[in-house]
Amino acid sequence: MPILVNQRNTIIIQGITGKEGTRAAGEMVNFGSTNLVAGIRPGKGGEHVHGVPVFNTIADAKKSYPDIDTSMIYVPAPHVLKAAMEAIENEIQTLVIITEHVPVKDVAIMYQAAKQSGTLIIGPSSVGVMSPGTAKLGCIGAVKKKVFTQGNIGIISKSGGLCAETALLFTKENIGQSTVVGIGGDQLSGSSFKEIVELFEKDDQTEIIVIIGELGGLYEEELVELKRSGGVTKPIVAFIGGRFTEQMQDGIRFGHAGAFIEGSQGKPSEKIHLLKENGILVANYHDELVNLVKYIKLTPSLQKNGLKIAGEPLKEFTKHSLPGAQFLLLTGRNPTLHEEVIFEKIMLSIMDHGSETTSSATARFIISGGNDLNVGVGGSILSIGDYHGGAIENAMNFFYELLRKNELERQEIIRKKIQNKETLFGFGHRIYKEEDPRVSLLKEECQKLNYNCDYFQITDLVEKLFHDIKGKNIPLNVDGCIAALLCSMGFDSRLGKGIFIIGRIPGLVMQSYDELLSDKKVRRL
Repeated sequence: MPILVNQRNTIIIQGITGKEGTRAAGEMVNFGSTNLVAGIRPGKGGEHVHGVPVFNTIADAKKSYPDIDTSMIYVPAPHVLKAAMEAIENEIQTLVIITEHVPVKDVAIMYQAAKQSGTLIIGPSSVGVMSPGTAKLGCIGAVKKKVFTQGNIGIISKSGGLCAETALLFTKENIGQSTVVGIGGDQLSGSSFKEIVELFEKDDQTEIIVIIGELGGLYEEELVELKRSGGVTKPIVAFIGGRFTEQMQDGIRFGHAGAFIEGSQGKPSEKIHLLKENGILVANYHDELVNLVKYIKLTPSLQKNGLKIAGEPLKEFTKHSLPGAQFLLLTGRNPTLHEEVIFEKIMLSIMDHGSETTSSATARFIISGGNDLNVGVGGSILSIGDYHGGAIENAMNFFYELLRKNELERQEIIRKKIQNKETLFGFGHRIYKEEDPRVSLLKEECQKLNYNCDYFQITDLVEKLFHDIKGKNIPLNVDGCIAALLCSMGFDSRLGKGIFIIGRIPGLVMQSYDELLSDKKVRRL
């Protein structure tokens, strides 16, 4: 079950009649499954905001809704302390403070009071909390409904904007989130990474924790102490922003009130070093978080409940088809039905058994020298390079580059390559001068499934410009077609050779086996 907020929580908004409180109420009501029961605003009791009844005090609201356990504060900064103390005195368990610029001394007072009462404070300057598909607190996720998806990645960020950006990063890769928590970036907050990580550690739904940190403060240092003490055992992935600030003078604040460096304290480089030193994976760039999470998800783990592969229990994993399992292992997500079919066709088109290719010939030469089958297969894999097997990777890099350009820029890049006689990986074939039959079969499969591959527009453009410039055809070959399809499914181009190897292995095993059966001694060129 998600942490901090779910359908079982009974929620109120303090300051519901203000502009931001009203907006939050509307979004939470529209979310559907959030149990927002009341709003608090002294002097406004009896009114309604988006159908939510308003009470003068929390005590009044609890007479109608005795199970109230969660509150959000949307009152001006000078009044936050009074509102927070009211919530604490009324035994609110979770208090999310959205208001920014709350005086530090006020935060210190409410923090001590909350610690004694057992109330957990998130914020000030929190963007809210989102448990995708379950419930949310605040206006988090207001822009696009498709930013957040339900899953098992827990995200904690000081930055409200990076809560959404990080969730979107994973959603695009079909990696869902359990709960996303914006803890706020003020100099003093009610909760640090440590408190929220402890909640994720106890949460059965959360498997991996993602931390978005920044310069300033000691949150990362506290997290490391927690890890050293054994307080967290789940894998953690982090990104620390603001490395450029180390080139500037100390004491300058950057965005958040708590984002500043004093002496060596708060430096991103020190935080990154400390995290890495204690077994926490740190992304160099924000978008690298996805690859680190995939790495963890794809690493088999033996836990008390048994072996997990790609984050799934062995019993569940074995229910996949072979191409479905391969797709999951390579991408960290399950394919759609159409993607699974196309990926299977890709692997079949690679499964070549001809003896003239570099890898096949290598396998036979090695076996003829008196080596075992595994040596022949291993050696044949090592022979795969840019011109045999590597064309997929190179073509994917080319296509990804072109997709980021506008039409005129694409044409200019392609023209230069053609005019400079550079290799066009994925195009041309020494046997199939007009059309590669394997390309035709793959494209026919896409048409049957109504699968739209945008990258075929790029391959068509290359063929057209080559004909315009050279006056002859250079057809898309099977490597280029596979590259276009893999790009459309979001594969990392660095997997290109690996996918070729996976598909080719059965053929290489048979080449080596055939050579063993022939018992020829030392083949010669």
